Amino acid sequence: MSRRLLAVLVLLAACAAPPAGVWRDLSQPIASAALFDPARFAGEWHVVARYPRAADRDCPAEVMDYDGAAMRWRCLGAGGAVLRDWQGPVQPQVYPGRLTTDLGDFGLRDFWVLWVDWDYRTAVIGTPSGTAGYVLNRDPAIPGDRMTAAREMLDFNGYDPAGLVTLR
Repeated sequence: MSRRLLAVLVLLAACAAPPAGVWRDLSQPIASAALFDPARFAGEWHVVARYPRAADRDCPAEVMDYDGAAMRWRCLGAGGAVLRDWQGPVQPQVYPGRLTTDLGDFGLRDFWVLWVDWDYRTAVIGTPSGTAGYVLNRDPAIPGDRMTAAREMLDFNGYDPAGLVTLR
C-alpha cells in the first residue's frame, strides 16, 4: 500500500470518529417517545447509569426532579448531601418527549425522553448532540430486565453501549 493511500485512509478514519465527549453516532436517527406523558413523568428520578460528562464528575449519585414546568438536577455525595444543584425552567418542544431547559453551568440542554417503560418506572433520556445520555429509575436500584431494555434503547438511538457507566 502506498504511503499516500495510507495517509488518506488514516485521515478518513479520523473524520469518522466522533468528537471527544460525544457518545452517539450522529449519523444514526434518534427519536423521542411519541406517547410521552409529562404528568406521568413528573416526580423524582434516580440516575442509575450515565455517559461521563464534566458536569457529572465527582457525583457518585444524581437525582433529577421534574414537575412539568421546571427541572432540578442534584449531585449527591456521601449520605445524600447535595454537592451541586442545578435547576431551571422547562420548555416543551413541538414533538412529545422533547424538552429544553437551562440548568446554568450544567448546560442549556435539549433533553429527549427516548423511552419510558409502561409504568413510568424507568426512563432513558439523551441529547440529539450525543453529549449526554442517562438511564433514570424511580428507585436507586433498577431491575435487570429494565436495565437491559434501557441499554437496548440507547443502542437503538445510536449511543455506544460500551461507554455507559452504571452508578451504585
